[in-house]
Parts: sequence; C-alpha cells; structure tokens
Amino acid sequence: MSGDSKDEVIAQLTSTLVEQSATIQKLTAEISELKRLLFGPSRERVIPVERELRSRGKTSKLTPEQRQTRRREKRREQKQARESLPVEDVIHTLDACPACGSVALAAIAEKVNDEFEFVPAHYKRLRHRRETKRCTSCDTVSTAPGPDRVVDGGHYGPGLYAHAVVSKCADSIPIHRLAKSFERNGIPMSRTTLNALFHRAAELLRPIEQRILALVAESSRVNADETPIRIQAPGKCRTGYVWTFIADRLVAYVFAATRSGSVPETILGQTQGTLQVDGYSGYNVVCIPNGRDRVACFAHVRRKFFAALDSAPEAREALDFILKLYEVEYLAAERGITGTPEHTMLRKSQMAPIFQKFRLWLQDQSPHHLPKSNMGRAIQYAQNQWNELEKVLEDAKLRLDNNIAENALRIVALGRKNFLFVGNEEAGRNLATLQTIVSTCNANDVNPEDYIRDVLIRVQNTPSSKIDSLLPANWIKPS
Repeated sequence: MSGDSKDEVIAQLTSTLVEQSATIQKLTAEISELKRLLFGPSRERVIPVERELRSRGKTSKLTPEQRQTRRREKRREQKQARESLPVEDVIHTLDACPACGSVALAAIAEKVNDEFEFVPAHYKRLRHRRETKRCTSCDTVSTAPGPDRVVDGGHYGPGLYAHAVVSKCADSIPIHRLAKSFERNGIPMSRTTLNALFHRAAELLRPIEQRILALVAESSRVNADETPIRIQAPGKCRTGYVWTFIADRLVAYVFAATRSGSVPETILGQTQGTLQVDGYSGYNVVCIPNGRDRVACFAHVRRKFFAALDSAPEAREALDFILKLYEVEYLAAERGITGTPEHTMLRKSQMAPIFQKFRLWLQDQSPHHLPKSNMGRAIQYAQNQWNELEKVLEDAKLRLDNNIAENALRIVALGRKNFLFVGNEEAGRNLATLQTIVSTCNANDVNPEDYIRDVLIRVQNTPSSKIDSLLPANWIKPS
C-alpha cells in the first residue's frame, strides 16, 4: 500500500471515529435526559432559580427588622382575609347547672370560638312573575318588562354562564364533568347545551377580548409564547396552537391552526417596542428592522445548560453565571427599586461584568464540544441569542426571562391534559377568547365569576367607543 493510500485510510478512519464519538456523546446525553424525564421529580425538570439561590443562602439578605416587618404584613393580610368572611353566630345555651341541676343561673360572660366551615355552592330557580295591568285612565293593557337575559328566551342566568366559563378556563374542568356537577345539583344539563352556553359567552365577550388584544399591541413591552393543542378530526386529531401575548396587566390568548409567523404578525405587526420570546424564528416577522426589538430569555439558556450537565460537568459554570445575574435582581427587589432607573444603573454596574465574563467563557468552551452534543447546542444557542440577551442591561423593566408567558400557558397545558382536545377551530377560538377574559381578570385581582356575571349583560348595550369601561382593570363591581 502506497503512502498516499495509507494517509487516505487513516483520514477516513479518523473521520469515522470523530463521527462515532459525536454520535455516542449525543446518544449518551439523550439517554441521560430521558432518565431525568422518566425518573426525575414529576413536577419539575430543571431546578428553579429561586430554590438554587436559596440553597446557597443567596436570597436571604433581609435584615431581622425587614423579616419581622414582612411577617407582620403577612399576618395582617391573613387576618383581613378571615375578617372578610361572613359570620353566622351559633348560640349554645346553658339551661341548668351541670353540678346540681338548678335552673337559677346568672349570666356572667360568654366564651367565643371560631370554626371555619364549608357551605356547598347551590343553584336556584328564579321564577320571574311579570304583572299585567290595565290602565283605568286610557284602558291600555301592559305587562311589566322582564329581566335582561344573556339570550332572549333563554333559561340560564348570567351567573350560571359565568360559573361554567370560569370552571373550564380557570379550573380546567372538562365540559362533561361540569355537566355532571350541574345534574347533581338539580339542573339537567347536557354537554351539548353546556357547550352552547360556553360559545355564546365567547361571542358576547369578544369585543372585550379584541380590545385587550389591541391594547397589547399598543404596549411598549410584550412577552409571548405558544403551546400546541389538539383539534378533533375524523380518524386522528391534528395539531393547533394557543399563543399568549402579555403586556402590563393584560393577558391575551390567540388560537390558530398553525405555528407560523402569521399569528404574531396579525397581533403585533407594524408595532414598536420590545418583544421578549424564546429563540423560535416565527417571531422574526414582527421584529426589527421594521418592528419590535427582540429580547431573549435566560430561562431557556439555563435549561439547555442544565440538560448538558450529565455529559459535560463544566456546564455548571454557565449555570453559576446565570445565577449571579438573578442575584442582582434579588438585590434590586430587596432595595425596592425594581423597574426603576436605579435598577437599570444596578444592572449596568453589576450585571455587565458578569455578561462579559460569561461571553468570554462561551468563546473559550466552544471549540471543546461537538456541535451536536447537548453542551455544544447550549453554547451555540447562548451565542446566537447573545445580542438579545444583553438588552436587559439597558432597561430594568425588561425581565431576565420569559417565564411570565410560559406560566400563562400552564393553564392551557392543564386544560389540554384534562379535556384532551378542542372540537374544532371555532371551539379553539372561543376557548382563547374566554381564557383571555378570565386570565386578565386574575391579573387585575378581579373575581372572574363576578365580572362575567355582570358584563355578559352590560356588553350587549355598550357601544364600542365605551368598551374600555368594561375592561377588567376599569370594571367596578355593582353594589
């Protein structure tokens, strides 16, 4: 064999070994990840930042006086919650002396003890009796007007609609289970009828949902994310998506049969400000140069390095860099300057050096890891997102992560687990409408049942120019 032939064989074998080594490393990492998913804690796959910082004693920077103040505030809140409950006095009398049996008893005092009891929810049938009278002056016969109804001639009141909507959208109770609950309480209710009520509520509340979406688009800072949901179809379910767009105290959901960029373009197209998302390319269509300034998410970066820990222990260094960034956030919270110019100055002075060291570390580590390994992918993801990650240094009102949007999708994921799928695209759109209403109520500390019970009637007579008065943030509960 000639020298050239030997060199070619050696080169081929070397190339094969490199490929096999990369494959082994990739498969080893995947096996480790599967073990964590199968045998790890059921509720979480990545240790939360808060827990990791707490375990290192990095979040306990309050003085004893501050901790005492917080404990007093918590006790005060608990006392207020107890005092807001209705009180029913139960009188226990003493008719005779237990010692001698005498009934000649003189009152001295009373002992009072509280007991918390659960009173099951109940339904009632409102029987509207409308008087019909004749005018003795003009002989006109008139009947008293009936109540405002969700549907003309309907048999269900707005409170029942509200309960059905909140049960599904806030508590993720499937329609068939909710129908059984109604039947147990004396109200015959088929799944078909309950679905009809659900869709009618969405139809009436859609003007409010559309206004919430418009306000989100007008906001200077938006967080967004998306999650799949199954759509019922003959033979086999197909995949749709629920997107969430969050700004201030507005939480909007949008259902679509696609994950394409057409969805964010419809909601945020031609708007300005920031958009904080993960690395998904579907959001590119609404970002600069002609749209929003994209901001990345450190939670996603952290998860990728966490997944690489088993095969590359040096990933711990990346996780430590990220933890140091969150330490700065906790320091700002303790000082009470979150979101202020002082917070921005704190980020620039304390976070900027961490960013610089982290970036140099990524550059140093990159050549030592195969691109297709978990560590290689984590490094590449962080480097690709770097410019978007650094945006938080310029504006303290931007979050380090997009967890607010991911958390908003948890209720969708729970619903997906409980009721499995939506019946069709219209049902998906209606679910997103009602989820928008319920979640925005929760974001504004408004009881969604009270809100929907009132607004379902009022929205029918409110012109679009005054729809803002019905938004959860502006709604005033009727006395």
